[in-house]
Amino acid sequence: MKPLYVGRPNLPDKRVFLQYVEGIWERNWLTNDGPLVQQFEQEVSDLLGVRNVIAVSNATVGLELSIRALELSGEVIVPSFTFIATAHVLALAGLKPVFCDIDPNTWCIDPNKVASLITDRTSAILGVHLFGHPCDSVGLDASGLPIFYDAAHAFNCSGVGYLGELEVFSFHATKFINCFEGGAITTNNDELAAELRHLRNFGFTGLDEVSSIGTNAKMSEIHAAMGLASLRTLEVILERNRKNYKEYALLLRDVPYLFLRPPSDNMQYIVLEVNLDYREEVCEHLWKHKVYARRYFYPGCHKAVPYEREEHTSLEVTERACASVLCLPTGLAVTPGDVSYVCDLIAEVLK
Repeated sequence: MKPLYVGRPNLPDKRVFLQYVEGIWERNWLTNDGPLVQQFEQEVSDLLGVRNVIAVSNATVGLELSIRALELSGEVIVPSFTFIATAHVLALAGLKPVFCDIDPNTWCIDPNKVASLITDRTSAILGVHLFGHPCDSVGLDASGLPIFYDAAHAFNCSGVGYLGELEVFSFHATKFINCFEGGAITTNNDELAAELRHLRNFGFTGLDEVSSIGTNAKMSEIHAAMGLASLRTLEVILERNRKNYKEYALLLRDVPYLFLRPPSDNMQYIVLEVNLDYREEVCEHLWKHKVYARRYFYPGCHKAVPYEREEHTSLEVTERACASVLCLPTGLAVTPGDVSYVCDLIAEVLK
């Protein structure tokens, strides 16, 4: 049996990609806001219904630029149940991540837990649209704080793209749509968009004029070519993800000690909650048979070495999620037959 991975790249039609590459060679324009980057930004803008899209080299850099553009300081409230980069970008900017517990239904940051964490040093909330499920933006807006979002999981999911001050998407190789490596910041704030464009290009506002301290966060033409080719495959990826989810739901419905969580619009992740007594055994059994399921986001950012010495409020729901979650393979590299094999392996442990 072939190895099965969570996040195996969804490869578009190579011929379509190479057509874009031919254009790059003809124009001899490799980077610096080239025509393919501009086209990719426009297509993402149209798809998400947002006014401004700023393509960047990756989502982590996109979050770093966002922090700079929003002029944040002090503390930022953020969930611990997220990829470690979400916390790291805050710490690297000299900010303190204040970890907030999550909603037991959505696993996104819980607005009801935010109020008790706000101090006179709090400058913003960084929400995470986890596994493609949007945060409760209305509940978070009640805080009165600036809010921005890590939307790495949520491309092509309804209700995202235009929330808060801005949102940051990932087009990493493992994501629903990929650019090999890449990201984008979306916002309906034109002034903020202009500042972000300056920041991603060393702070240049004209040919020889530098108005602020910036960096090189630009997306190249070859990465945009992959993104455009991937967008042409969007419906194909969606259809495969739907079939895989339905197959998982059918084959796991009578397996005890687990719950298949509802899918997001892009169905990028197959997320199980496994009884705490069995999660590790199931995971080890799958890995033994080259099914590389993942314990996203174990053990939680607050327990990672850089943050474990800090005092944290109760994160009961977060810790329960970290102890029970198991993500299974899906995407173009996974067939319904592969899904059947994975489910048989799980049933061997739980039945």
